[in-house]
Amino acid sequence: GTVWVADFVFTRCSGPCPTLSARMQALQLALADMVGVKLVTFTLDPINDTPAVLSDYAKRFHADAVRWWFITGDKEEVVQKFVVEGLKQTVIPAKGDDPLIHSQYLVIVDAQGRIRGAHDGLNAKSKALVVRDVRKLLAEAPPAP
Repeated sequence: GTVWVADFVFTRCSGPCPTLSARMQALQLALADMVGVKLVTFTLDPINDTPAVLSDYAKRFHADAVRWWFITGDKEEVVQKFVVEGLKQTVIPAKGDDPLIHSQYLVIVDAQGRIRGAHDGLNAKSKALVVRDVRKLLAEAPPAP
């Protein structure tokens, strides 16, 4: 029953993840006056990103635990399968010397759990686009029973 914006990171990432988390931090501020919106960060490395590790990571980005959730799981395969099949985003697991590759998109999900949009989280214009899309979703009439 809530509109939410998702991103995908792992805390040991030295690539795009810190930028994605900074973008989510900016969204947290930009969406602060909107009721019924959550931010959800999924770790793609649940083996290393325990709840304690994610809690420390969330603090680095001043995440409000009421509005911005950090999600992990028991198994890497399960989390990655959910991201690929449920949220339709790319995840290529790490193998040997090849690093984990993942979506850099911010995915917007409506209150009925449907994907309604996605924007490149590394694009500086993405914050404004996500805010615009979230406002539209919040303005929609609730679906008929």
